[in-house]
Amino acid sequence: MYKKFYRFTEDPFALSPDPKFLYLARSHKKALHAMMSGIQERKGIIVITGEVGAGKTILIHSVLKRPKQKNKDCFYLPTQA
Repeated sequence: MYKKFYRFTEDPFALSPDPKFLYLARSHKKALHAMMSGIQERKGIIVITGEVGAGKTILIHSVLKRPKQKNKDCFYLPTQA
């Protein structure tokens, strides 16, 4: 319904998050910066926590899809609500 009304060419609310639809609010920018700093400085373990629907998964997917990131190892452990 909204797809036709807003003339979207793709479904922005798919079950699997797509980083091209990522909106970086202030809190998302802060978390993304912390993730990228942790990766670049080889900190080891980076844990992202937050409320359901806060955008944790799409942030992780956006980091993993960045072309500059080589040798990415990621353990993504989704929880069941």
